[in-house]
Amino acid sequence: LISFTGSRDVGVRIHERAARVQPGQRWLKRTIIEMGGKNAILVDTDADPEAAAAGIVAAAFGFQGQKCSACSRAIIVEPLYDRVAELVKEKTEALKIGPARDFDTQVSAVVDERQMEKVLSYVGRGRKEARLLTGGRRLDREGWFIAPTVFKDVPPRARIARDEIFGPVLALFPA
Repeated sequence: LISFTGSRDVGVRIHERAARVQPGQRWLKRTIIEMGGKNAILVDTDADPEAAAAGIVAAAFGFQGQKCSACSRAIIVEPLYDRVAELVKEKTEALKIGPARDFDTQVSAVVDERQMEKVLSYVGRGRKEARLLTGGRRLDREGWFIAPTVFKDVPPRARIARDEIFGPVLALFPA
């Protein structure tokens, strides 16, 4: 069994190679390949809004959203939607932003300038597709820092709802 999380190009190459039966091998190698995703947290009516918001913010902005398992969408039932959205906004704005070497830092810079530009281009697109709740800008400090960004009332067909951004951008959806 081969388990892989990463880029599409590498995932396709692994899958192609695993599909070729090698001498002495009886079966095809099985693969589990994650090549980009839009991970979601679902918040139902019986959820504790405070705990839901804390979990969403931690999952969305840990490692600056630059991990394959980052929460990039939160789907929240209507009765809790506005309350959880407000709590997510408050908790996002309270995050400590700084250098990764500081142990109290919760959000640091994205990996490089190219990634920063990519994320900011999605933020620009998001401003046209949904309502910016918080963030949405480059921070004025040395490095590639982007304010953790939350969009509200994101249409399901919006690009920020479908594309893997791989940065500190979260889309909120009512259900």
